[in-house]
Amino acid sequence: MALVLITAGGAAMGSYAVTEAVSEEAIHEAVVETGAVDELTDRILAQSTVNLGGHYGQTMKEILQSEAVTGFFTSYVAGCLQNQVRGEKATAGSGYYNEIGSEELYMAFSRGTDECIAKGSITMSQGERQIFDAALNIAMPVLSGGINYVITQMNITSFVDDEASRYIERAQLMTSDVFRYGSIIIAALACLSLLLLRHSRRSGLLWCGICVLLIAGLFLVISTMLGGTAESSGGQIALSTRMLYMMASYGLKQVAVIAGIVGAACLPAWLLAKLVLR
Repeated sequence: MALVLITAGGAAMGSYAVTEAVSEEAIHEAVVETGAVDELTDRILAQSTVNLGGHYGQTMKEILQSEAVTGFFTSYVAGCLQNQVRGEKATAGSGYYNEIGSEELYMAFSRGTDECIAKGSITMSQGERQIFDAALNIAMPVLSGGINYVITQMNITSFVDDEASRYIERAQLMTSDVFRYGSIIIAALACLSLLLLRHSRRSGLLWCGICVLLIAGLFLVISTMLGGTAESSGGQIALSTRMLYMMASYGLKQVAVIAGIVGAACLPAWLLAKLVLR
């Protein structure tokens, strides 16, 4: 029965882990942890068009690295990945675009400029700011075109290839009601059987707790391995693959923590039941 509980419980928890892995939070963390935006910013900075004709090279570098602009790119990249993984429009931040429009980009740069001036990384008088804004506005179509070219080169709007899509589809089968609730019912019956079989020794709760802790430990180990692989691989594996590893790591970790709490709670409950029923 313990083996049945571990198998069915693992399947049920795996179903919830898949749900967590494709959540907005998991996708956002994958974008941040893999350094996708840093790579995007580095490639944008390498373009000759980003310095606005050679006049604002350092200024544009500071603005590109501001929290406002990196936040804009983070929301954009997360939206692209969310659209491909979940098949829906993003609901957070700047949302999902096939291409970044000049107006959205101009607003992000304007916020980034305000931020840099406020913290003193760039200095501009009111008149200089007006000249800079005018130059930025004129150059924005070319700048947005260059940034969208970089996005295309990085496959940001097509992160998930056919092979990855197949893996995602298979994983999402685990979130079907039949699989999820079937696993939960089997796990619950196995847990009940353990309680009845071990009733005389009052050890049913102990065995249930141990089984749940074993599953939680396994999920945590796999989560750590996937996260470590994504972080240490660098450019050795595709950015999309690193992101999927980070998403899976996030989902497994979230479920492992909850399962660990439930499993650990079974131990004092067993002691209490043993004392009361003695």
